[in-house]
Amino acid sequence: MTKRQKLIIIIGIIAIVIAGGFYIYLLLQQRRAPEIEDVALTSDERKNLTLTDEEKKKGITLDQKEKELAQSKKSDVLRELLGQKQTKPEKKVVSIIKIIDKEVKFPTLSVDQKKILYFDPQAREFYQAELNGTALTGITRGNFTNLENVSWSQDRSKAVLTISNEETKNREYFYFDFATQESKKIDSHFENPTISFDGKKIVYIYTETDKNIFNLSVADPDGSNWRKIAFLNNNQGKIDWLLGDRTIFIPQADSTKESGLYVYDVAEGKNSFVFISGKYSFDAKFSYDGKQVLWQEGDKGERRPSLYISPLAPGKSAKKLLVNGLAEKCAWFSDNLAVLCAIPENFSNYYRQPESWLNDEFVSRDSFYKIDSQTNELTKVVEAKQFNKDYDVASPFMAPDGKTMYFVRKNDGKLYALQMP
Repeated sequence: MTKRQKLIIIIGIIAIVIAGGFYIYLLLQQRRAPEIEDVALTSDERKNLTLTDEEKKKGITLDQKEKELAQSKKSDVLRELLGQKQTKPEKKVVSIIKIIDKEVKFPTLSVDQKKILYFDPQAREFYQAELNGTALTGITRGNFTNLENVSWSQDRSKAVLTISNEETKNREYFYFDFATQESKKIDSHFENPTISFDGKKIVYIYTETDKNIFNLSVADPDGSNWRKIAFLNNNQGKIDWLLGDRTIFIPQADSTKESGLYVYDVAEGKNSFVFISGKYSFDAKFSYDGKQVLWQEGDKGERRPSLYISPLAPGKSAKKLLVNGLAEKCAWFSDNLAVLCAIPENFSNYYRQPESWLNDEFVSRDSFYKIDSQTNELTKVVEAKQFNKDYDVASPFMAPDGKTMYFVRKNDGKLYALQMP
């Protein structure tokens, strides 16, 4: 055997070892058991917690007793997460579970609400997983570099992808079909395109530069069958498509720029209206049926935006909530009757909102509150100080069981779940 042949064999063996190791890594990721990061008593349980005379004599504090009780329930939480039967715990606990132990972007639920879909920025592909984070499976082979945003269709079969071009530094938009893996570039004159609920249309802004006119328009993804919906006062802002063929436009806002919420009827344009205008620090989150809205607003230079909730209709009175927060940290329940919000406990006069949080200058330490949209009742679920770690919540969404909120922890970019009793 020549030296060349030996070298080829050695290189082959090394390649097999590397490939085998990578395969084992993927297999372990797929079968990885979910990790319980934190367990705490619910706020109600904590409120009713008392010390016995014996515990007082031993010098045990309420905080120590709470942590001991919470830790003792970890195994119960894990069994429930894995679908194993268990006896009902004496004390109600809230747990935070690490679902996916890697950076996650643009997470959402599948159309049947039985899987999690997300983008892995390191692999540059989309994946799906079980609700407990197991059975990770790739669902694309597109090598999506510099993906900035995803607009999902309701059935999750299609999406509009926003990608930053490395050479020109401009944004490019693509209409992607997950079933066929086909990607079609959207007309470069279409700004901020967003996909319709059924995935068959896009709504976008078209700027007539010579006239300085900004048209909100709708078209097929290939640009055909287009028509104008409305004239806008600028081309910078957020577009969303709501159930019932309504689209909304929120002009780009921060604590120094006024904004508002403009609602347009995509079908005929007859029922369009200005919901609210002239507000600083504005942003909003909409119920799944598109009939209710939770939003934030504040004064110029706002540090602690106020939260409001109301039906999404003209002339409806708003209910101001008794907490300050950011709409992007809230998620509607699937029944459209309540919202779960991660509320920062450490707002500071030093940071203007929401730009400081959006730009990663302000890292929040969140408590969790449930809000009844019908009665305006505010229920504290768990406080930030009850956890061992800080959780800065982003991209939250509720599971169909009404007990679980999934979210990206901005502190490390990984996907977690808050599980309520």
